[in-house]
Amino acid sequence: MSLQNLTRWGGALLELSQFGDINESRKMLQDAVSKLDEALAINPAKHEALWCLGNAHTAKAFLTPDHDEAQIQFEQAFQCFQKAVEESPGNEHYLQSLASCAKAPELHKEIHKHGGLGQGQQALGGGPGASSSAKVIMRASIKRPPTPDAEDEDEDREPTLQEIINIKLIESGEKERLKELLRERLTECGWKDEMKSLCRSFTRKKGRNNVTVDDLVHLITPKGRAAVPDSVKAELLQRIRSFLQSAAL
Repeated sequence: MSLQNLTRWGGALLELSQFGDINESRKMLQDAVSKLDEALAINPAKHEALWCLGNAHTAKAFLTPDHDEAQIQFEQAFQCFQKAVEESPGNEHYLQSLASCAKAPELHKEIHKHGGLGQGQQALGGGPGASSSAKVIMRASIKRPPTPDAEDEDEDREPTLQEIINIKLIESGEKERLKELLRERLTECGWKDEMKSLCRSFTRKKGRNNVTVDDLVHLITPKGRAAVPDSVKAELLQRIRSFLQSAAL
């Protein structure tokens, strides 16, 4: 498989790891690391692959309760970001990732010290009303892989429609606007408060010391997805349709 396709594959697995349960995420992240390692074996200076690999190690670290084990992942991530910066010194994304990675171990310690609950999320700027789990922190740590340079593209491969749409959404800023809209609607309809209440009830019933982050994620994931109002889904779908029409896709 080509360098470019391996990098794309690793980046796609990294994005997909943000969904599903903890075990699925861990498996996808490991698969992403494998693909990105293959890409870097072909070209160790591929800065996009280095950046993606750094994000994968960071995400794995946040899903690892043991601080010493997580520290190893953070160190690997830091090395990847540092190499990416060396290969592309002016890239702001790489510089931001490098700076954030240096602070990540302390944040990890705080998150897991409190069972992955509220305080860790607030440290990331989510505010007191933000949903609470290490999975949310992991999502915040992941940056989408940058669009590969045109000169690296496989000449015999056309991008899929899904890839084109995703790139257009990101380049236009519409993807971030959609995320912000979703956050606002979920707050307005009481979804976030409902999920917080569910977590608190579960924790009280089981006892705080007997509840893990994995327990909360397994509890919240199916209920959270089912509880998103149809009106919110419809509004997001209409926004996406309107964007596709305006972009002539």
